[in-house]
Amino acid sequence: MNFLSHFYNELPCDDAYFACGVLLPDILSNYSSRKGEVVKVHPDKLIDNNNVQFASLNSGIQKHYIADAFFHESGFFHENTKTIEEIISKYDFSCFVKRIYAFSHVMLEIMLDRKLLTENKKTCDDLYNLLDILDMTIITDFIAFNTKAGNPADVAGHMNRFRKVRFIYDYTNDPVVIQILNRINQRLGNPVFNATDIHNITSVIHDFEKRLLSQKFPKFLPKS
Repeated sequence: MNFLSHFYNELPCDDAYFACGVLLPDILSNYSSRKGEVVKVHPDKLIDNNNVQFASLNSGIQKHYIADAFFHESGFFHENTKTIEEIISKYDFSCFVKRIYAFSHVMLEIMLDRKLLTENKKTCDDLYNLLDILDMTIITDFIAFNTKAGNPADVAGHMNRFRKVRFIYDYTNDPVVIQILNRINQRLGNPVFNATDIHNITSVIHDFEKRLLSQKFPKFLPKS
């Protein structure tokens, strides 16, 4: 799942450090991609250092991996990625040479965040309001204790930029979503979107969005 969906999946939530932990694996993945340095947390090797905030971060990280595992094995995931692929197949694209399944996977995650924004923007407001509470010194220390990052302060700075820029709100903007999808598709080894591809992917977004909005967002959690 993507950022907002991970947060929504754990609601109700009023713990800023838990919320940060829920997002942190994906934040670190983005940092690694941009910096060329692999920085990750291992949910079975986390250190809390007898620190309440560290414990909350650890709990959020563990919930992130549990939710992702349930999400990727769910009928919701498989049915909707298949739907995206079927919609794409109706158009004449030149940009999908390979790994269409991976593209559909990422597109579903972005569209889920977009669905949440469309249905209730307050969910995103609440997420960012919690992240604003974070003490970045604590985040830097946590990164230092729990990763092999060469520059923990730089990693924490990436988290700080994430909360300041607030780009999740832009997922309701078609050109922004298309730009993100274009960039992801290129990382998958495919050609850049041309003008026809952009026109077609816009139609795919709108077609799939109608179908997704009619569905209930399930919680991806272990059954109690």
